[in-house]
Amino acid sequence: IKVSIFTLAVVFAAVGLRLLWRQWRERGQPPGLTLERLSLRMGLAVLAAVFAFRLLQPYAFTGPGLLDVGLSERWLADMQLVQGQVTGESDPPWGYQWANRTPILFPLKNMVVWGMGLPLGLAAWAGLGVAFWQMVARGRLVHLIPVTWSLVLFLHQGTQWVKSMRYFLPIYPTLILLAAWLLISLWDSARRATAAG
Repeated sequence: IKVSIFTLAVVFAAVGLRLLWRQWRERGQPPGLTLERLSLRMGLAVLAAVFAFRLLQPYAFTGPGLLDVGLSERWLADMQLVQGQVTGESDPPWGYQWANRTPILFPLKNMVVWGMGLPLGLAAWAGLGVAFWQMVARGRLVHLIPVTWSLVLFLHQGTQWVKSMRYFLPIYPTLILLAAWLLISLWDSARRATAAG
């Protein structure tokens, strides 16, 4: 399990806030009750994440028992070493390849040109842009999860010292869904225009 998956917490928070807003504005439920339910759900999500981390990352803990939850000194030292390599604070020879790489633009170009290929890459980012515009300008929040997840992880990883394409793989599925949504929307609009004309 990668520690950087913590960015997923932003998606959970965005969905929770959206649910809270909808309950208050659209259904008129008492804020206390809605907040109580939301807190319970978020707490269960955190507990599930902690349990999954404990179960699937045993080297991070002192062990050997499942209830031995103290963090391993060796794992903490390894994480500190990796952190230095990822941020550029340490100076391993293989890290020189990341010198003079423009944040955001370098990984964006790699994703579009090499990771997805031009047709899919351009459609994916166009879909993300249109969905984000609809969320901000029109308040259409149906795309909240894929847009939030894609943007948060891309901005986080795209501003790191190390910008390997594999770090962006978790957002490929959501970007591809947004590309499909945009292309189908354009196709449907063209069909309606043809039928009306």
